[in-house]
Amino acid sequence: MIWYNDLFYAFGGKGEDGFLNFYTSSTGVYWDPVTSLALFPEEFNGRGEFSYVVDADQYIWIFFSFLNSDQPDEVWRGRINRLGFAKK
Repeated sequence: MIWYNDLFYAFGGKGEDGFLNFYTSSTGVYWDPVTSLALFPEEFNGRGEFSYVVDADQYIWIFFSFLNSDQPDEVWRGRINRLGFAKK
């Protein structure tokens, strides 16, 4: 779970549907799926070993570990577009 864009966000999980949605909550008690404008790359589906963090520039960094594989570990970065522009 992360605090991002003035909401709690959660995502991930194992299996085919693991990264289909972000889930948001203003309180951390009741959660709603984000069904538009927030999509993960198809490559994320089925992955289970990961961690994530938000930096000072509002990027979400996702780190994947492939401990039992010859595949190299990966780092992905993304953010909500409007958070990358200065407010005027």
